[in-house]
Amino acid sequence: MFARVLDKPELTVALGVTASREVLRLPPEMVANEQPMQAMRTLRQAGKDGRGALKALCTSIAARVARERDLSRVKRVRIVRARFDPLTYFEGAPEPEHAQRLMSCPVKAE
Repeated sequence: MFARVLDKPELTVALGVTASREVLRLPPEMVANEQPMQAMRTLRQAGKDGRGALKALCTSIAARVARERDLSRVKRVRIVRARFDPLTYFEGAPEPEHAQRLMSCPVKAE
């Protein structure tokens, strides 16, 4: 069916971690704004720009999370580069095959 082998894309994502270690995918407005593609580009660019950019982005995400009542359980933000299998992703297994933590920072209560 396919003329070539499907790639397994790597995405840079922002995650929230609760005190009980539950991991939540953070919505795009916690990263940049309501536009998912702009949030993805912001995350990818910070990953390319290095540790300083990742730390600054992580800190700004954590500040937004701290102000969001619906995310009050989130105690840490993680920025992760993860590889997904596109076929299993859409078949109900959206967990990454591989994930590398790029940055982690605390959410400070306001």
